[in-house]
Amino acid sequence: MNHVTSRQPTHSDAACRHLAVRVIQQAVRDLSAAGASRADQESARAFLCGSPMMHQWCEVAHLNSSWMVARASKLMNRSGRLAIRSGIQGDAAAKQPCIRKLKRQGNRFDVKSRTEERTL
Repeated sequence: MNHVTSRQPTHSDAACRHLAVRVIQQAVRDLSAAGASRADQESARAFLCGSPMMHQWCEVAHLNSSWMVARASKLMNRSGRLAIRSGIQGDAAAKQPCIRKLKRQGNRFDVKSRTEERTL
């Protein structure tokens, strides 16, 4: 009889998860960057629209890939670039566009994990 055992997470698991999050984060940056090449933007758009690799990276990162695709689609406007939202910080002179994207210090892009909700 085969016994199923669960293994404890290792340091390499955390490193793989971190890498997966960074891959997804880079795709969002490539899509939103004004200076990014057209090829980078197209590649990022194809990735974030639900490519098999995006689903694989979401699996490694313990993220809900369906939610990620829906969120990325919601943030993209008709041109395929990420929607830019203006925000006022203090006075009118401090008005700057805020690109919503995956970011550790968080510009309000919440990523839902299978077990919890967190801001990257």
